[in-house]
Amino acid sequence: MHGRVEHRHGPLTRFHNQYGPPDPASLAHRGLTGIADGMHQVLAGCLPLLLRPGGTVVITARPWRRGGLLHDLPGALTAAALHAGLIQVDRCVALLAAVRDGHLLPRHSFHQLAVARKTRARNIPVHLIAHEDILIFRAPAEPDRPTGPDRRAAACPDRGPASVAGRAGPR
Repeated sequence: MHGRVEHRHGPLTRFHNQYGPPDPASLAHRGLTGIADGMHQVLAGCLPLLLRPGGTVVITARPWRRGGLLHDLPGALTAAALHAGLIQVDRCVALLAAVRDGHLLPRHSFHQLAVARKTRARNIPVHLIAHEDILIFRAPAEPDRPTGPDRRAAACPDRGPASVAGRAGPR
C-alpha cells in the first residue's frame, strides 16, 4: 500500500495512495494475464544484449486477491520467464516476518489487513499472505553470442572493440 494512513477517532483513513488515473500501459493496472504478457516482453527484450549468457535474473512476487480469488502471480511470472527463454534455477520463499525473542512475528501490509478484514466481514474466510516467492532464472549459455569486449561493441555499434577493450574493470 502506497501513501499514508492515519487513525483519528474512528476508522483508519488512507490518503495520497493513488498515482492518478489508471494507465493501461502500466503493468500495475493490468490483470494477471496482462502482467505476465508485459513481463514476458521485458524479459525477452533483456536476453539479446542486456543479459550476458549465464546471467542471473531474480524476481520477487506474491499472489494477490481480487474479487475474493487468489491470483498466482509467481506462477504466471515463472511461465513468462520460461517462455522468454530463461532457465529456472530455483524458487525460494522469503517470509514476511520478524524474529523477536526467538519467535516469528508476521509482518503484513496495511492493505493486506484491510482486504482480509473486509473479506471476512462478508463471511469469506481468508488467510494473510505470509511469504513472497523468490524466482531465480539464468540466461542460456549461447556459444554464438558475443561476450566480453566484443559483446559490448555489438551492443554499441558506433563504438568499435578498440574503444571498449582498453577499459579496466567491469562495466
